[in-house]
Amino acid sequence: MGVPAFVVTHTVPREWVYEGSPFTFVTDGVESAVELAKAVADDKDVGVSAASIAQQSLKAGLLDEIHID
Repeated sequence: MGVPAFVVTHTVPREWVYEGSPFTFVTDGVESAVELAKAVADDKDVGVSAASIAQQSLKAGLLDEIHID
């Protein structure tokens, strides 16, 4: 993907935890994942995907815009 990816999960798949992994797994909720993504993105946009994550982000007031394809 060429950008950092933060994965919200209850269980971290150990086979994906290694130095240089393309994913950072976040187990303490969507708010934490978005906060981490914003810190890494600096002044760039942060995107979310998957219906459940988008719904959680909406409910938490974390989304400024919505684009649906």
